[in-house]
Amino acid sequence: MPTFTLKNIPETLFERVRSSAELHHRSINGEILSCLERSLGSTPHPDEILRRARELRLAYKGEPMTLAELRAARENGRP
Repeated sequence: MPTFTLKNIPETLFERVRSSAELHHRSINGEILSCLERSLGSTPHPDEILRRARELRLAYKGEPMTLAELRAARENGRP
């Protein structure tokens, strides 16, 4: 598995990573990997989100909701 070394990490940044790792019960290395995955890999690109939303909209076979129904759903919470 590839590795890399970070150099010249500002002390305040290191302390933030250390605190976050402790909070999430991870090693510092695990916390850095989690941050990298969240920043670079796990969030889909906006184009992919829109593509999926369009697919879902086309697949929906029910009647469109009215504005009043949407407002009521928002105010009452989801089922």
